[in-house]
Amino acid sequence: MLSYLRCSAGGKEGWGNLFRLLIIRQYLIKKYKSKVILIINSNLDVKNFLKKKKINFIYLDKKKLDYEKKKICNLKRSDLTIIEMLNPIVELQKLYLKKSKRVVVLDDILENKYFSDLVISCQNSIKKPSISKKTSFFSGYEYFPFREEFNKYFKKKKIIKKEINKITVFLGGSSYEKINYQIAKKLKNFNKTKFIFGSELNQKFKRKILKINKSFKILKLPNNIAETLFTSDLVISGGGYAKIETACVGTPQISVPVHSHQLTLLSNFSKKFGSKYISLSRLKLLDKLIKNFTFKKRCIESKKYKIFFIKNGVEKIFKKIKNA
Repeated sequence: MLSYLRCSAGGKEGWGNLFRLLIIRQYLIKKYKSKVILIINSNLDVKNFLKKKKINFIYLDKKKLDYEKKKICNLKRSDLTIIEMLNPIVELQKLYLKKSKRVVVLDDILENKYFSDLVISCQNSIKKPSISKKTSFFSGYEYFPFREEFNKYFKKKKIIKKEINKITVFLGGSSYEKINYQIAKKLKNFNKTKFIFGSELNQKFKRKILKINKSFKILKLPNNIAETLFTSDLVISGGGYAKIETACVGTPQISVPVHSHQLTLLSNFSKKFGSKYISLSRLKLLDKLIKNFTFKKRCIESKKYKIFFIKNGVEKIFKKIKNA
């Protein structure tokens, strides 16, 4: 079996798309013994990360479609292509439809037209995408693919403490320096605070955060993200995939949209689970929001998460792909 995984990542585009595809990559290799080639447009931080992890990839240093056609023109026709990126335009989908037996698009924003065989949104979408007659569409948080480290937390009981002491800030894979700095200033009196960053974290910004409170802990690409989220009393999460990973372990959270499109995602998420979120313009009120996040409210939110998230969504994705 031969599979292509196409995405864009790094910088303002974040790392969520890449991390989700890497989970799927591992599943393809382990379950189907597939040869997998990642085709990616990214910054150098992502490129170096992939090299370090010894992942087979084709690097696109330009976003032009003609350039991409030339880069993949000699590739064999694959059994499967999965596209996971911001704005997967129709022309890109059609390009991979010529190079693959089946094309699947993972997209939560759903603002494009879709000609692929299958479109899956791992958010609860109230929006109906514009799809071709041959395209199947499914949506729901139950389709979210988690890393294997999360599997043991689906049925593990979450204990909610009376007081909020341990806080973890986890906005996503990019550094989001300006937003993280604003949050850090609001959390300066919480000594047991951890910040989770990806590989784009630099030492200068790390020192800047620690100047606010030297007791803060800075974690760069930790191997135990699931454990860190689970053992926290509260997570300040990003509006993308970070909020779903936090929900999976049952930890109450306050989400912050690091991209404008995430406001809609957070609104839908809040309607489903009663979770809290705060816009960037109101970030100065974060400390008050934490203060008003009572024990009872946190217990109710955690219980809703633990009832819903009972299984890894990666298997459900592949059941749909198999039937596409």
